[in-house]
Amino acid sequence: MFSRKDTILGISLFLTLFFFGVLGKAQEIYDSREFKDYWYGGAAEITSYELQQARYGELHTGHAVLIFVTEDFSLSKQVKLDNPIRDKKDAVKVLKLNSIRKFNTGIYQYSMMNSIFTPLNIAADPYSLKETLSAQEWCGNWFMQLNLRDNKYLVRMNSYFET
Repeated sequence: MFSRKDTILGISLFLTLFFFGVLGKAQEIYDSREFKDYWYGGAAEITSYELQQARYGELHTGHAVLIFVTEDFSLSKQVKLDNPIRDKKDAVKVLKLNSIRKFNTGIYQYSMMNSIFTPLNIAADPYSLKETLSAQEWCGNWFMQLNLRDNKYLVRMNSYFET
């Protein structure tokens, strides 16, 4: 399961990189021909890593994958649009990050995924619109979703576990 510290750290790092580190030139970069040629070509950028994950007081080895891809996203429904041309007024281009971690504790396997949907036009939409986190392991699973609505994040969590 993601610890509160892991979740806060991940969100903070992503927001820092996107908003504070590049804010001054970000829109200029997003509007450049080089950016559009690279990111709007329909391909994803995938990077994989060896992972050391702390769980049950020990470090466990595994694999982590980061997948970045641009998508047309519904601002109202906060889902990937099936038909962005038809729903042009509701469409916003986002950079989606899927972060996947898989590791074995020696007892059972864990699979964790975090997805963040951040608009590319930060002048119009300066904050990530949605984030989902999920974890699956042999005992059960949990899912958390954050949605930006009316300038605040609404959080929903569902879990197999009582606490």
